[in-house]
Amino acid sequence: MRILAVDDSENARDILRVTLASGGFEDATFAESGAAALALLQSGASTFDVILLDVVMPEMDGIETCTRLRTDPRYADVPILMISGQADMDTLAQAFVAGANDYVTKPFQRTELLARVRSALRFKRELDRRRARETELQALADKLNHGFTDERSLIDPAGGVSREVAEAALRALPSSGAAALVLALQIDGLTAYRASYGDGGVSSLLARVGAALRALPGRVGDLLSYFGDGLFIIVAPGGDKAEIQRLAERALQSAKALGAAPRGITMSAGIAGPRDGGIVEPRMLLADAVSAVERASASGGNRVVLADNSLIA
Repeated sequence: MRILAVDDSENARDILRVTLASGGFEDATFAESGAAALALLQSGASTFDVILLDVVMPEMDGIETCTRLRTDPRYADVPILMISGQADMDTLAQAFVAGANDYVTKPFQRTELLARVRSALRFKRELDRRRARETELQALADKLNHGFTDERSLIDPAGGVSREVAEAALRALPSSGAAALVLALQIDGLTAYRASYGDGGVSSLLARVGAALRALPGRVGDLLSYFGDGLFIIVAPGGDKAEIQRLAERALQSAKALGAAPRGITMSAGIAGPRDGGIVEPRMLLADAVSAVERASASGGNRVVLADNSLIA
């Protein structure tokens, strides 16, 4: 994380440099005036995660510098901490109106300054995570808006939501993952099927299984994706286990109805989600669901297993 500190006093800059370094913030740049800081930022040579501004500076004070910074889209939301010996309410009010996030008075206490810098950095990290999540959601929405033709279908007729979109949907879930479920569906005996019918036969089978799964009644928001090697994944935000179990059972019935092969076509299913009132992190849901479907397949196939090992069908 990079810090920019702006103060017209060389002595104050030296104190800031030592204080920040003592807290582990050694990647800091210093400017002697508001104009110098703006020139540095406008050059695009460096980007910063937190900016410290002295309020009282000649020509362009910290409040005017802060106001100008907020007009630059690149720094509209970067945390800005004002530093000044003036602690009167009017100065504070002006600083916050200008767009400052926090305020530290001189002479500052080392512990207080470092704590406020760390707080500002946490705010910046959370803001960056939120923006990344919003970008993923927008990309997901764009793909869905151009792909879905029937709100009841789980995937579009062309071949399904991509694995990348499904993974983005998982990453975009709330960090608790409490309201999400993942259903993994694995075609049983695919290796043997390939040995008998070749890659062409497997491609035909995958197309038929995908079509059967697309015909299942799914809720708006459920996403079906093909992950390769006979594995299909359904991400169900806001679902419940009873719903996802019924969907899994219908999927198994649909596979059996396809017939073909010496002993017909079967699938196994694995379900991952909240357990016993607890939560599972979104990034772990997929791994748990795949682990469950592997156990289901290893147990003979044509069955549903929960991530907590309980057998459903």
